[in-house]
Amino acid sequence: MTRLLLCVLLFFTACAKEEVGSGLHGTWERNEQFINPGNAGTWTAVNDDPRVWVRFSPDGGISSNHSYYGRFSAYRITAPDSILLTSAEGKKEHIRFAQFNNQLTLRYTCREGCGDNFLRK
Repeated sequence: MTRLLLCVLLFFTACAKEEVGSGLHGTWERNEQFINPGNAGTWTAVNDDPRVWVRFSPDGGISSNHSYYGRFSAYRITAPDSILLTSAEGKKEHIRFAQFNNQLTLRYTCREGCGDNFLRK
């Protein structure tokens, strides 16, 4: 009976899902920017100096040297493709994200539609 219980426990532990967005944790450096001057828009390589970065902490903190992302101090994954950003003053904004291996895409609302591609640092 003990062996059966142990096997069942190990089975469920092995099948436990990874927390949504846990692959987001860490520091990311921007390598492309979405530019849309009123047409369909294109992704363009960037040569930022200094390199634009964003950091997602496991405790829900966010920091960045970018003028948009740097306004926020906390984040929360609200859907498999959505992040809720919160500023220290309580202002909230939803952005879209897609993360695959060591690449992260963040899309946010601006006049033309804005976005950034990042590589894990």
